[in-house]
Amino acid sequence: MPTERIGKNERGHPRNGKGPVMQISEVRRVVSVLAVSITGLVAAASEGAAQQQSQVVEGPATALPDDMVQQVFGLLDASKPSVSDLHAVVTSLTSGKVPDGGYALVHLVRWRDRQVARQRWLVYRRTNEDGSGWSVSDATGSRLFGTRQFTLITLHEGAPQGVQYTVDVLRKEADQVGSLRALFQIAASVIALAGNEWKFAVTPIAVQSVPSDIVTHLTIPSKPGATDGDASEVSKQTFDNEGLSHWNVSVGIPTARVNQLEYNAADGTVRTKQVDKQGLVGMLNLSFVPMDTKNMRRQLIPSLVLGAGISSRPLDRLVVGLASGVSLAQVFAGVQFTRTQVPDSLRLGNAATPAQLAENLRAKYEPAFTFGLVFPTRQILERLTAKK
Repeated sequence: MPTERIGKNERGHPRNGKGPVMQISEVRRVVSVLAVSITGLVAAASEGAAQQQSQVVEGPATALPDDMVQQVFGLLDASKPSVSDLHAVVTSLTSGKVPDGGYALVHLVRWRDRQVARQRWLVYRRTNEDGSGWSVSDATGSRLFGTRQFTLITLHEGAPQGVQYTVDVLRKEADQVGSLRALFQIAASVIALAGNEWKFAVTPIAVQSVPSDIVTHLTIPSKPGATDGDASEVSKQTFDNEGLSHWNVSVGIPTARVNQLEYNAADGTVRTKQVDKQGLVGMLNLSFVPMDTKNMRRQLIPSLVLGAGISSRPLDRLVVGLASGVSLAQVFAGVQFTRTQVPDSLRLGNAATPAQLAENLRAKYEPAFTFGLVFPTRQILERLTAKK
């Protein structure tokens, strides 16, 4: 929006200053339009959240090699699955083709009378090219960090005919974008029976949308032996697929007092009084190291924080600083630039009417050291929601 050249201040009095100036009401309107615009852009970016990618995967049909059966039993039945056994199984079944940094989602299922008697999801990730590094986790609450492809490995014991998987990739907005939206709205032993055969299937799946939720549905025909018709869902698992990010939003609570002088001439004389300019600050966190915005851990490397006041006049308080700390809260320190109005030619004690003083005031930003605490917006929203 172009800056208007005006000859009067916000109270309608002539202004002696030179050059382009902007009324306070105009600044408020610009900030309001900016907030609406950002919210609109966020909404537009998330309009496709309902769009999805869907792929049907046939259930396991290839007999599992005998030398792997005991390893697979252990992965399914042990209280804590063996990391080395899973690495050996995945490497053998995929011929070592899980790429560096790639994921394998492993579903182990034991069937009894067309019912799932026991199951376990495991997430396997290769961490380097030669396969000497890998990580494994149970699927409960598991994260995939922005992957564009994964391998679905299904291992079933005694599976009925017609088993299928449907894999849905549901596009969604990034976590920190949701936090940004929320911030503007504020001003996740071996027991084997003879005759049951283990079978497996390996299916690479490309992911079109990141961030996304990857949802797997395991189904069987409603009638035994049927190859078409209605199917019954017997298992469902959701994976949160969102990558690391260099930015996030948070709320800063300054604990250092920032006092400023406020001028008035109510009694015909220029006088001052101290006012506290402390208050909540909406912050943009810029991290030099990519971070998991959904699982904020100890952050030893400081991040740059840029903030503005959460108020009707956000540009009256601007903050620049560094933040570091643990998951619950971080400590920040930096400089707060507070917009204040000071007389141009009038001095303390001079005789002046309120109109003359208003005409003589000039706006400027005064820096002051500040420090305080930073809380992730997601954490604040979770606390507020829990209290309802």
